[in-house]
Amino acid sequence: MRKGKIAILLVLAVVGISALSLSGCAYNVFGTLAPSNVPVSQTGYKVLGSTNGGSCTDVFLGIPLGESSVRAAVKQAISKVSGANALINITVNNTMTNYYLVQTYCIEVHGTAIRK
Repeated sequence: MRKGKIAILLVLAVVGISALSLSGCAYNVFGTLAPSNVPVSQTGYKVLGSTNGGSCTDVFLGIPLGESSVRAAVKQAISKVSGANALINITVNNTMTNYYLVQTYCIEVHGTAIRK
């Protein structure tokens, strides 16, 4: 009888730990690089400074509740710097976070704002 109770407790512990470990996960994809978001010559532009921008959306039961895009993240990054109209030295990071029924997808752009 005692061995049966221990086996049940062991099964419940394994199930509990599994449920907790699967309840929220985050994945990051790093390293996407681009020299610029528009064609830029080696000279003829003014460096205005570093900037970043992001775009996120939630997905509920497989249904997107918005749109996350690199284009929106770049636009936001450019808009943060007065007078900027392009980015150079761009890095793009993608993050996906899972919850029980909802996933969040985010794109973050880092770069140097310039004026052509």
